[in-house]
Amino acid sequence: MFYCFLLCFVISCYFFIMLISVLLPVLTSCGNIPSQETSIYQNDMTDFTNKIIDIGNHINQIDADSDSAVSDLLSYYDEMDAAFFSLTEMNIPEEYSDAEILAERASKYMTQAVLYYHTAFEAEPLDDMALETANTYYEQAITYVNYIGEVLLGSHVTFEDTGAAATETE
Repeated sequence: MFYCFLLCFVISCYFFIMLISVLLPVLTSCGNIPSQETSIYQNDMTDFTNKIIDIGNHINQIDADSDSAVSDLLSYYDEMDAAFFSLTEMNIPEEYSDAEILAERASKYMTQAVLYYHTAFEAEPLDDMALETANTYYEQAITYVNYIGEVLLGSHVTFEDTGAAATETE
């Protein structure tokens, strides 16, 4: 079961890293000279991206047969939760104002995912229901980071107050 989970995580990290790879050039492009606030935000987002990529690389290197595999995985998820929380502490420039609530939701969902991952993997035997719930929250967190990416690419993103999926508008 741990192997199956690790494989699913690797696949989701792959898609997340592909998105981030698209965003990094946008964040560091040489178009208009950004304001100092915008430059700081872009640097913060680049740092966030690099941190998530680094965590993903560490997770991919976990030896699933080792005695510490589960504790290593949960430790990396705790780091990821902290990285997602850092999104909520960034000063978001006016041109990216839609990103503020998206960052809050991404962080909220990642915190819930990590709590359920702990519940799932610390149970004997593995708590499949908690693992499924964790994966759902994790996917939502990644979805909201993707929406932030859309905002950074210039899209206006709207969403329901109930936390329903966001939709892009013109």
